[in-house]
Amino acid sequence: MCPASPFGYFCQGGQTSMLPPGRCGILLAMAVLVANGCSSSKPAPPAKAAAKPELTNVYQVGPVVDLLAMVDPQRDAVTGEFRWQEESLIVPAVRAAQLNLDVDLPEQYELRMEVARVRGNESLNLGITVGAHQAVVVIEGWGKRISGLNLVDGRLGEDNETSSTFPVFTDNAVKSIRVIVRRESVLVDVGGNVFIDYRGAPSRLNFDERFFRRPRLNQLMLGSWQTEFRVTRWTLTPFGDQPVDYTKTPDAVVATTANMETKSEEPPASLATDLENSAEPPVAAEPFAEASSEPTAEMSPAAANEPRAEDDEKPNQVAWQAVPDPYPQWDGSAVTKLSVSQPADWVVVPFGPSPFFMTGTPTGESIRWQVHDIRSGNPIGKACELPASDHHFPRLCPSGRYMLTYVGISAQRRVAVQSFVSGETVYEAASPDVRISDAPRDLLALNHSLVSVRGGRDDVEFQRVDLRTGKVELTWNVDQSPGELAAITVSPGGRYLLVNGRRQLNVYELATGQRVGQVDVPEQLAVADALAFSRDGAELALLGRESGRPSPILWCIDWSGGETVLQEDMQAEIHGMENNYLFGPALEWFPNNELLLYYGRDVIDRQSGKFCVQIPGNQFWEHPRRTLGSRSILGMMPGEDPNQRVYRSVSLSSLSLDTALHVLRRGGSAADVGLPPLSVPNSGEGKRLAWEPSDGPLRVQLAERPALPELKLPMLLASFKESNTELRRIEFADPPAATAVMHFTFNRRDDHKRRDMLVRFDLQRRKPTGSIPIHKDFHLVGVSPDGTRAMIGRFNEVDAYGRLDVVDLVSKQHVAGWLPFADEVYAADVSASGQPQAKNPMTANWVRFVGNDRVVAVNPAGKLVCWQLPECEVLLGCDDFGQPLGLSADRRYLAGEHASRLVLLDLQSGSWAGEVRPAEPPLAILRAGFASDNGQLAAVLGYQGRHQLVVWNLTNGTPLDQFDMPFSTGRPGRSEQQNDLHRQWGLDFRRSGYLTLDDLYLIDRAGESIAWQYSLRRGKHAVNGPDDREWFTEYRTADHGRGQAFEYWLTATELPSQQVVGMIGSAPASDSQRPVGRSVLSTTDEEARLIPPAP
Repeated sequence: MCPASPFGYFCQGGQTSMLPPGRCGILLAMAVLVANGCSSSKPAPPAKAAAKPELTNVYQVGPVVDLLAMVDPQRDAVTGEFRWQEESLIVPAVRAAQLNLDVDLPEQYELRMEVARVRGNESLNLGITVGAHQAVVVIEGWGKRISGLNLVDGRLGEDNETSSTFPVFTDNAVKSIRVIVRRESVLVDVGGNVFIDYRGAPSRLNFDERFFRRPRLNQLMLGSWQTEFRVTRWTLTPFGDQPVDYTKTPDAVVATTANMETKSEEPPASLATDLENSAEPPVAAEPFAEASSEPTAEMSPAAANEPRAEDDEKPNQVAWQAVPDPYPQWDGSAVTKLSVSQPADWVVVPFGPSPFFMTGTPTGESIRWQVHDIRSGNPIGKACELPASDHHFPRLCPSGRYMLTYVGISAQRRVAVQSFVSGETVYEAASPDVRISDAPRDLLALNHSLVSVRGGRDDVEFQRVDLRTGKVELTWNVDQSPGELAAITVSPGGRYLLVNGRRQLNVYELATGQRVGQVDVPEQLAVADALAFSRDGAELALLGRESGRPSPILWCIDWSGGETVLQEDMQAEIHGMENNYLFGPALEWFPNNELLLYYGRDVIDRQSGKFCVQIPGNQFWEHPRRTLGSRSILGMMPGEDPNQRVYRSVSLSSLSLDTALHVLRRGGSAADVGLPPLSVPNSGEGKRLAWEPSDGPLRVQLAERPALPELKLPMLLASFKESNTELRRIEFADPPAATAVMHFTFNRRDDHKRRDMLVRFDLQRRKPTGSIPIHKDFHLVGVSPDGTRAMIGRFNEVDAYGRLDVVDLVSKQHVAGWLPFADEVYAADVSASGQPQAKNPMTANWVRFVGNDRVVAVNPAGKLVCWQLPECEVLLGCDDFGQPLGLSADRRYLAGEHASRLVLLDLQSGSWAGEVRPAEPPLAILRAGFASDNGQLAAVLGYQGRHQLVVWNLTNGTPLDQFDMPFSTGRPGRSEQQNDLHRQWGLDFRRSGYLTLDDLYLIDRAGESIAWQYSLRRGKHAVNGPDDREWFTEYRTADHGRGQAFEYWLTATELPSQQVVGMIGSAPASDSQRPVGRSVLSTTDEEARLIPPAP
């Protein structure tokens, strides 16, 4: 015994040494560690830290469990492709890689790992349970090599009492890591050096669910963040307060054989036993065996009605008392291949997790119904033959024991239940015509139960019938009208009835009728399409949508506490099936809880909450598909005979599905799956820049814009024989390149499909020099300075891009594709003001080339990133740049608004070039633009009820012009119509003394007014004009003797023209507060005229 150790760890007798051999104990006092030359990342706890409980003696109370031997990557992986490499487990380098392992966790335990970092510079993440609370041990994360326990008191591990910068993965060598969990403490050490030390109540801990999915309490999590690790050892040792004489030696390492055994495709004989000669199968011996319907201690009415502390806090809200209710004696396993031998015209799948399905085959005027077990692939039980004309809407009990049909129609309709054990009808009763939307009126559940909806116009009554006796065992009322019931279902184990009442989701215990849970349904789920329990009963998924909105929302709640764990807009227009899904569930989980299947057609990723892939076919709504394995389904497929269809297993393409999941979980959408592969931006590297207020001089270098080679205008850009082509955007490269890139859209008349194409045009040679097709969801965003590359983006929001791609127009190759801000967090329903965020920070709303191989983007939150192509390596990052306003002609300086300051950023050096200050601080800066030589900067400033134009000299920062601008003809906003692909929003310097605002208004600096207004009727404004003229295209029709042609022409004009200058100069002084007139920009004679001023 070592009394000198204040932590009380021992190495004597039956007690276990917590340090390598030769050390006295796991943790010595910090003073002892320093004295012995050991290092620690944290200072010694202060002397007053008596509130932290002392660590007391513990004893090993069981054999060491080899967790690594229990891992099955295909079964346990949640995110990422975990794999075996010889005797090591490889943790993949993907965003939020996660594996959850089922373990019988003791209250106190120790985890030992031997792990090496293979590649990447981010974290190893270990999910643990302390008491009934979960947290994650993050080792060298947050891009800063910070370790810590995540979360403590709601604070991240990078900024709480456990934060540590102690170096762990200093090289690629194997490191020995231990996580010691006690009742009120967590300690983590590497090589005997403690670098995470938490001592406090477990209730202070929580699981951060922004990126990782919360494991169950009996699961350990192994994960990483964009870093690959190799794990060669992972063990668990249980500890207790008293010594225990267990049969294994303390050093024995054992594995749970039940989890290590490889499941055979051949089922046990008992599963295939025909129940024809057995009226009642032995309990727990056959697949029909069910849990007893007698209430257990957990189901007692007294416990359900016992008051709780939460009831005092929310008197109108029922405290959540429900617990996970899994399907008994089934872990979700099934045969890998299954096919129904006889042809079946009908297939019925239970509403909820079940290892059974039912087929119906016509036999004359009857239908022969047969149950099949997916664990064996064989039919079981006695078949039931029912008259085809009398029995409608068949349903199968999850236990496979009973089927329900409706006999007759309307007021004479009756509900009938048949048994596949006896092959006879065991229950029949009238079925009242209760109007409850699309929810089923009768549900078959485990425990031999039939749950039916009764009631009148204004109230709802539920009743539970015991099918063994045919008696109504329980009746209870709910405080909802029939029209409010959107959906009802029963938990997998048959313990709870779930009632979705549009505004509230209520949970009732079937044994007592007592309400044991209540959750408010989000307003966005006004229309509920489907709901489903996971097979372990731990989570409920509900799919719904706002009225009139095609994109549904996936809402998932943790059944342990009724808490929301996911609420995500799927960002895809997927719809349910007509006639409902009468013969099976509309929503079903895959066995590993990673995916969901919606109407047998749409696969949904649970982690991201987004639509993943669509399975083709399934035109026959009476043939429901169902999930079989983690990557397979059951569905009706063509048989050997072309006229015959067979219900059989179908394997989904793991390659395409994994690719889709990889894209979704990095912030992409299903549309990215068929596109070129995404690059991974190296967001952890590059120069980091923070705003530094500066009172010093501006650091801006003058640079004359290169001259554009002489061109003959107007110039024919393209000619088409049909009018189904549209020029969506034209943008110039830098002047020396004499190149423009055009984005054309072709609407094909034969198949009504749209094709999009980029065309590179040589302005000197007056002809196109290459083209490349692009996806129809993408738009031309930018052109490189030399004109050889184009950047395209896909709109995720009204005016923001979720994905960017760069293509080479000369080699016609894809250069790079990335999700610019995929690592940002979009809390659509959580913001500082309590209102949804207006913009998605995972998108880019301003993007430009600043070099042939460099791209800069800014997101709506004001974060700026500059990438190097093609690696997408981050060169520069600024978390709080602000809103971009204008880029200089040489693409070096970026002007932006930072906290109502007009700041300048030098993108070439990655440093601030200073800020310009108006005499009066504005409320907002709305527009800005550079002169072509960087010598001047103009901006429109917003004040209360007025706008002001200021022009500064950038050589000394002094204002040259400053005056108010009355906007009687229009007001510039911060981002009006930023998605307009044809207009260059901002300020442009024109001939001496004039500017144009948004290609619309001519500003006379000498007259201090908006002097003229322009319009373009049949053309498009060109972006990034190569000189101070206004460049635009015109659309014309012509006939050159070979039939009608539809043409696009390019031209340029000086603004203002001499004629307009003369009219401005001769205008009466009283008219100086509004435009003198407006011009139509055109090269055709009939439109080259001036329009008189409006009265």
